[in-house]
Amino acid sequence: VGEPLSLSAVPMDDTLKAAKVKAGESITLTVTTRDCAGNVVGNTAFIITRSDALNRQNIVNNNAPVHVGDTELTTTATEYHGVTGADGKAIVTVTQANGPGVKTTLTVMPANNMALKDSVDVIFTTLTSPDSDKARMWGHMRGIIESGSLYKRPLLADETEHELGSVRENNEDW
Repeated sequence: VGEPLSLSAVPMDDTLKAAKVKAGESITLTVTTRDCAGNVVGNTAFIITRSDALNRQNIVNNNAPVHVGDTELTTTATEYHGVTGADGKAIVTVTQANGPGVKTTLTVMPANNMALKDSVDVIFTTLTSPDSDKARMWGHMRGIIESGSLYKRPLLADETEHELGSVRENNEDW
């Protein structure tokens, strides 16, 4: 009964149902622990693990680790260990410094009860990919850049007929 364990993230993109920031920025996770009646339970040990990282086309790309607090989660077996405060909450910062533009699911569970779990997806976008469903990676490349003149980003291969061929650069086909 109730939610004995919950995980929330800020900033949250409600459309994607994921926390989404640029690579190098941070996401704030809040772990909350309660008893079955909904009362706060403080000083509860918990573990955070990660899934394989997926690009925008759901292909595994584990080229860059996710940092949860001071722990680098390099594989799905790596664990972050924390403890909630007396108020039943723990705040943890998540980053990915030079990520290629992937989505990773983070799962939290009490250290003494691996059956109770909650999870959230985190996306760290890259400058070298556009925010397009045709892109391989999760990106934030601007469509038009103004610098005295207007510059339009090149089209992805899947955005055009690419009769003359395409070039792979930074995980994208242009």
